[in-house]
Amino acid sequence: MTETYTARLTAAAPAVATGLGWGWSLLPVPDGSEDPGTVLIGHHSGLTIRLYIDPYRGDDGFLVAEGELPALPDDVHRDEVSTTGLNTGRAGMTPTKLDKPHTIATQITRRLLPNLRDAHEKWTAKVVEARAKELLRRRAADLIAEVPGISDPTTNPYSPSHKHAYRLNWDGIDRTPEGDSRTIYRMCVPSVRVTADAAHGVETVSVELSNLSAEAARAAVAAAIAASTPAEA
Repeated sequence: MTETYTARLTAAAPAVATGLGWGWSLLPVPDGSEDPGTVLIGHHSGLTIRLYIDPYRGDDGFLVAEGELPALPDDVHRDEVSTTGLNTGRAGMTPTKLDKPHTIATQITRRLLPNLRDAHEKWTAKVVEARAKELLRRRAADLIAEVPGISDPTTNPYSPSHKHAYRLNWDGIDRTPEGDSRTIYRMCVPSVRVTADAAHGVETVSVELSNLSAEAARAAVAAAIAASTPAEA
């Protein structure tokens, strides 16, 4: 009987989409879907509803409608857009409702769509925030990369605390008069290590300066303080 209801779901799906109103239409089910009886209905705004028959509930199965969030855009880091706690909505009905597709649409509109719209709005805000963070860290890295001699920006996805940050490096010349052999430990080679990241709507750049001369250190500290202190009105 479940197979019969699955076939009826496929037949009823266009009317369900129509009953949901303007902007809703059937979507193609991805090739290789684990459940060939699944029907996808999408809205031009990006909302998606999955309809299927759950064969493990009741003698004839159970008609289920579930909201789904869009696939994450390729330019957004997955771990910066958490979907934890986002309720995309769910509504269950007896499969006999397939004889009344407009009733299914009414149930979806009343019971599922408010949650799905809310989850989609929050998800979209997370995507916008993640893109803004990337723009900030990239802008900071590109600006610092204009300094002659410093390396091009690179990332290290294995970094525990700054996996999406951009890193730039510079190593100077051995400061000992005759290149003492002990400089194999690089204790007298000036270096700069930059980590360009973003948080809370601003770029956060960390600079590690090592083995500088007193004059270079003073110039770096003075420049950092001057550039970071608001000018007097």
